[in-house]
Amino acid sequence: VASASFTAADRSVLMARFLPGTEPKEWETVDDVETLLEELWENLLRAGVDRKRVRELAAFLFGAFQNNTALLLAGPQGAVVADALSCTMVGRCAAVLDCCGEWNPAVLDDVKTGTDSVIIVKRPFQNRWIDHLLPEITAMGKMWIFVHPYADDLPLEPSGLYQYVLPLVLDVFMHHPAT
Repeated sequence: VASASFTAADRSVLMARFLPGTEPKEWETVDDVETLLEELWENLLRAGVDRKRVRELAAFLFGAFQNNTALLLAGPQGAVVADALSCTMVGRCAAVLDCCGEWNPAVLDDVKTGTDSVIIVKRPFQNRWIDHLLPEITAMGKMWIFVHPYADDLPLEPSGLYQYVLPLVLDVFMHHPAT
């Protein structure tokens, strides 16, 4: 389990590319589910989740991780929430696939060959990256977390998207910016 307190730093890039996850500064081994959930609660609180709703969000994310369910986190702090989950569950920050440039299959090859278990996908709707990624995500055995800052855009996204990912609107869970 790792602390997600240092993961809020922006990892933006100028072109589409894959950034592997990093080892945390601090981590500890956890032997039971109850302690793991408590660590996830703490990491989510650092990510800005409202204390009144942290248990529900933690249970949802824990179940999604256990079932390797791809998620679409819409709203504020999506990448930080994904990092909190990754730090807790696999002891390292999530890898980041930033889709801000043109589609590049070589970048997807980097994801396939990487050892990261949790992949944050930033800007998945730019340049039609989502059309190329969706058919690939189930075969890789990784947890994909697509992040999008605006929940209002969800009705406009590709209709086939929801056959591959489970959307979650973060607006109701967030209380303040990440620490």
